[in-house]
Amino acid sequence: MVCPQRSAGLRVDRFEPAVHARRSKPDRGRERAAPRRSPAPIPEWQIPGDPRAKIRIEDLLHMSSGLRIRAPQDPDCDPSGPYPDHLYLYTGGVDSYHYAATRPQQWPPNSVGRYRNTDPVLIS
Repeated sequence: MVCPQRSAGLRVDRFEPAVHARRSKPDRGRERAAPRRSPAPIPEWQIPGDPRAKIRIEDLLHMSSGLRIRAPQDPDCDPSGPYPDHLYLYTGGVDSYHYAATRPQQWPPNSVGRYRNTDPVLIS
């Protein structure tokens, strides 16, 4: 599924095969890697005053974005409460990128690291 809201062409320090080193001229059409410490280019976060605009690519890679994602392993998880966001990404039949991009901020970026499915979905 193609998501038009994604930042097309974003690449984060992807490994380049050695075959590229043998080129005689630089490939001017190639995309450039976004620096890891750059703000994550998520369109939903670019509204003035949105605290999620401070989340960096590096925070997503380290799973420390601080986005609020309910998960079964959370200490405050209530089994009779709402369906956990962590699982909903896979079982809810939704656009997982858009769902992840619209989660609210719970902690400041890079302050709490937790395994959540939303961070890798956003960096893909």
